[in-house]
Amino acid sequence: MSIFKNSIASKQYIKPLGSTTLTAGPDELFVLNLETFGQILNAAIVIAGATITGAAVVTIYGGTTTSGGTLTAIAALTMAISSNEAVLQVDAEDIVEAAEVAGLLPGGFKSLVFKIDGTSTDSIKSTVIVNPLHMRDGLTPSDVTALT
Repeated sequence: MSIFKNSIASKQYIKPLGSTTLTAGPDELFVLNLETFGQILNAAIVIAGATITGAAVVTIYGGTTTSGGTLTAIAALTMAISSNEAVLQVDAEDIVEAAEVAGLLPGGFKSLVFKIDGTSTDSIKSTVIVNPLHMRDGLTPSDVTALT
């Protein structure tokens, strides 16, 4: 029997996004459905092999629906022209704090949305990494013994 409530969220999740060529507006890189995934410890986007001709802003948003909806910025990072790699990470505290400021507690965000906004025709290679908050279930009083 698994000790994890949600088998999807019992292991680190790594999603290679491959190459993205930027457009004139913010480009959505990935949406993480928190209702399916469950609670997370932290999430990060790793960018490598970037060709940046102007500043690019990487942002992680909390969304009000599982596919995004109304977005609230949780964290952002500006990549300089000379940058070809970057990491932007948010942890559970950042997510809860942003949800509280947005007036979404209790309940919180239903998704995390990873976006980049930069110069059209710039390109990046990226990967999203999510670490779950392991949750145990099935423990009963008989599973716990008294300390002596």
